Amino acid sequence: MTIVVDDEKSNAGIQNPEIKPQQQDRKRRLIIIGDIISIIGVLLLFTAAILDLFIDTTFRP
Repeated sequence: MTIVVDDEKSNAGIQNPEIKPQQQDRKRRLIIIGDIISIIGVLLLFTAAILDLFIDTTFRP
């Protein structure tokens, strides 16, 4: 009795170690977008802190 195994179906659960160029570009693009969003968030945080200090020192009763 012989069992025939289809290679494509048997390896369906195993991810291909070779990353396709499109997936690599998409991953790189997502990382860059995440970095830009985090930089904008940090800049907004510093801007809010500086404005808070400025308003506290300028309009102190």
